[in-house]
Amino acid sequence: MSARADGPPSGGEEQGSIQDDAGAAAGRGSLGDVLRQLAQAAQEASQAASQAARPHVEEAARRAREAVNAARPLAEQALSDTARYTREHEHELRRAAAAGAGAAARVATPAPLRPALDAFEQGLRVDREVPDPTGSPAIPGDERGTSPTPPSPDERPES
Repeated sequence: MSARADGPPSGGEEQGSIQDDAGAAAGRGSLGDVLRQLAQAAQEASQAASQAARPHVEEAARRAREAVNAARPLAEQALSDTARYTREHEHELRRAAAAGAGAAARVATPAPLRPALDAFEQGLRVDREVPDPTGSPAIPGDERGTSPTPPSPDERPES
């Protein structure tokens, strides 16, 4: 009724042991006794298999740790490169994202509502425009909110 502790079970060898234990127990006890003995034999076989597998599991864990440690510098460099690229190209990325969102909105908008969508987008563009530092209006012909800027010394007419 003892499980082999000197190595992993090999195929039917352990099963044969359990069956032999069951057969031996069947001739000398009640059904409950037989089931208890079978359960104990199964537990011993499980423990033996667990002990036999332990070195393999530890080796796999060691290899996984080594792989992670080897990949860490590469992942950190890729992350750093991505962050630098994003900072350097933020304007282009935002413009591309806005263009993609606009295209998606246009496709998703029913045809009769597209003129309203176009007007809304035009309003957003006007709101986003940065005023010209020379004081000229953001929209040609719109003089609201602009104050005349005195001419610079080199723009003054000579008298």
